[in-house]
Amino acid sequence: MSPKVIPYLEPLEDIEARARKNFGDCTGLYLHYIIREFSRYWRGLQKREDPFLAGKVWDQLNFYFDQKLREIATIRLEMEWLIFEYDNEQLFDPEHEPGPFWRT
Repeated sequence: MSPKVIPYLEPLEDIEARARKNFGDCTGLYLHYIIREFSRYWRGLQKREDPFLAGKVWDQLNFYFDQKLREIATIRLEMEWLIFEYDNEQLFDPEHEPGPFWRT
């Protein structure tokens, strides 16, 4: 990662922290906030016409934005988290936590 990209990625962590603080217990609201604020930040960067954001630096920034969004979605859209969010209980009975289904 180019050192030029790092300062532009730091606000993504702030956005995620605010989402966690304000909507941490509701995946729908959490993801809505993340998507809206990431998109707003992205468009703001485009409008700045910052000379540091040209060519490969812009391409890298695009890659890392996308990677961060996928990471957030993967974590939040996991059945174990969603069921806990639904009723504050574990996905499986603690006495029977299944192993991988492909093993016999």
